[in-house]
This record gives sequence, structure tokens and C-alpha cells, in this order.
Amino acid sequence: TVTTTLPETQTDTHFCIRSMQQDMKIYVDGQLRKEYSTLDTQIFGTTSTMAYVFFPIYSRDAGKELRIDTMSDSFYSGYISDIYTGEMSHITKHFFGMYAPSVIVAAFIFLIGLFVVLACFLVQIIFKRNIELTHLGNVFLIASTWLIVESKLRQFFLPNSTIAMLTGFLLIAILPYPFLAYVNSVQKGRYEKAYMTIGICTAINCVVTCFLQLLGIRDFFEIVTSSHVIIVALIVCMGITIVTDVVKGYAH
Repeated sequence: TVTTTLPETQTDTHFCIRSMQQDMKIYVDGQLRKEYSTLDTQIFGTTSTMAYVFFPIYSRDAGKELRIDTMSDSFYSGYISDIYTGEMSHITKHFFGMYAPSVIVAAFIFLIGLFVVLACFLVQIIFKRNIELTHLGNVFLIASTWLIVESKLRQFFLPNSTIAMLTGFLLIAILPYPFLAYVNSVQKGRYEKAYMTIGICTAINCVVTCFLQLLGIRDFFEIVTSSHVIIVALIVCMGITIVTDVVKGYAH
């Protein structure tokens, strides 16, 4: 809980604070002004979705107490993010100025990935050939979609931030598969057993994390470390196999 006293010169404005997987209740002079929680609307999960929470402050609130209560079972419990003040449109414009470039880049990467996948699909149909770049195109699609759904702007352009958040964690879990499929194809299956092992771990991780999330045992964010470990293992494996290829003269 955080409390402060609004200044005597307070004018009509908006405050904005980011909920970090927290339920929020915001009071002015002991009266509930804004409440934020997604627990009643989301299908599963034990914490609310991260989002910017806007609430109005009026000139008549001058000199009154502002209290912000946060509730969460996550490690963000008790955490208070930066608070922005001003017209809602100006605050939103500020956020877009900060985060829109990364969304635009992600959208561009998504289009590249989509083009690569469609082009490879046409080549497979017309020339009956499997194209290695198909897997790389899938990597672009998954990685760019993750960047988009994890954007801090998602609540402004996506219809459901909770689904977007869950999708982001799921995409991280499946990201290693198309990557290892691409590298294994480029390396002509020389290290297929190693990549197969990582692929099996990826599949098990996806099933287990989804199982734990659906049953409400653990939220995705609490067990996302397993996905990060697999990605690191893939990077290390790729590095070792590439160096091995160079030493053995396979790389050109």
C-alpha cells in the first residue's frame, strides 16, 4: 500500500500506473476510484495481466489522500511502478513514442517470415523440394509474434491482453523447435541426436508448462525459466556443432 496527499493546487488530470501482475484498488479520500483485476474474466491463472491502469483525478480532490493498494501472489507483490500524470491522450502518446518502434520492427520481421514461409511452400508444391528456409521463416514468425504480444502497448491494439500474455509464454516454449529444425537441416543431420534431445525437451516442457497453467498449479511466468534453459542449451549446442564443423572442414 502506498499513500500520498494530493497537492492543494491539483487540477483535473489522469494518473497512470502499470500493474505488474497485480490486482489494484485505488482510493481517493477513502473512496474507491479505480479497481483493476483480470482474475474474474480470465479462464485460468492466479495473477492479473500486466497493463497500464488509468484513473482520473479532479481539482476537487486537492489536499485529499491518494491510496494505492496492490495484491499479488507473484514476486511483484508490493512493487509500485512509475506513475504518470497528464491528459490520457498525452500519456498514451508518450508510450507509443517509447515502444511503437519495436512493434513496427517486429511487424516487419513478421512480414518477412510470412513471405519466406509462403515462398517456400510454393516451391515445395511446384518443384517438390523441401526448402530449409521454411524453418527459418517459422523462427521469424514465432519470434516476431512474441515481440508483438509482449509489447507494453498490447492493451491498446490487441483485443485481449490476457490471451496475448499467455501466448507470449507459449511462443517462448516452442521457439527452439523451428530453430533446431533449421540448423539440423543445414548441417545435414550430422548432429541429429543432439538436436533431437533438445526437441524432446522442448515438447516435454510445452506439455508440462501448459498442464501446470491449465490446472492453476503454476502460472507460465513462474516456470518460464525452463524455456530459457532450453533456449540457452540450444545456443550452446549450435555453437559447439558449428565449431566442430569448422574444425572438420564441413563449413564453407
